[in-house]
Amino acid sequence: MAWIEAKSPSARFAVALLLVACDGAAQCTLTAAECRFGVFDADCGERTEPALACSGAGECRWFYGGCPMGYHPSPCPPENPCCHVTPDGRWPYADGWRPTERSSMPLYFSQVMIYNLEAMGPAAGPDQPPRIAVEIDPSLVDRLPAVHVECSVGNPLRLCMTPPALPRFTRAGVHGGYATNVAQFIGDSPFGEQLWLEVRDSPDRHARVYLHRYTDHVATLPPAQCSDRTQPFVGGSVRLGREFVRGADLPPGVLELSQPDAHWITVEF
Repeated sequence: MAWIEAKSPSARFAVALLLVACDGAAQCTLTAAECRFGVFDADCGERTEPALACSGAGECRWFYGGCPMGYHPSPCPPENPCCHVTPDGRWPYADGWRPTERSSMPLYFSQVMIYNLEAMGPAAGPDQPPRIAVEIDPSLVDRLPAVHVECSVGNPLRLCMTPPALPRFTRAGVHGGYATNVAQFIGDSPFGEQLWLEVRDSPDRHARVYLHRYTDHVATLPPAQCSDRTQPFVGGSVRLGREFVRGADLPPGVLELSQPDAHWITVEF
């Protein structure tokens, strides 16, 4: 398949979409340096309609403006990232492509990919993790470095049954020119749930929250199929005690999340 060169990011992306529509075999041709990475999305040019692509290590993202080499693009539309049906079930690739970066651990990387797809959700529609505004509240700056979780009565989240201990901060720092700080709030059970709070230092400062189920990584012999589970949050807010510093842990704050079944969870950290 020939690749058509286009000078502007929007034109390059339009060409990529055209090729996908024609034969489902478009290629990612950008370099990683041209993209600013978040946990599950990346800006690689103008803010165009997102396209799904996954790497050989099982990492999937919504890409805006094109995608970098090393990722395998999917022709599925943003509202339905698992638009194909394979012998295993719904999947982003008609040919059943799965990550094989390490041939000795293909099942692990396939499981990472399944989790990534679940955490990302469709790029449009009720299953997408909400984009949450971040506010600065100086009254929170002197909070003690401890985590307190409060939930609605009967909340089905495991985090509400096993309150997390001190948060573990990971992936704090600049990634591809984009400052992304991620706080993981982890329950007492090693096979429970983790709440990931991603705060991005962008012109429209915002955060996203993802529910990570550790068991998604340890299931044995998973089929290459998308999960029917969706992200449980529909909205919320984040208040931080001060502006966060690139490459540093998040400052003290309060995260409030709402769920579609009228349940809610509040995390003070």
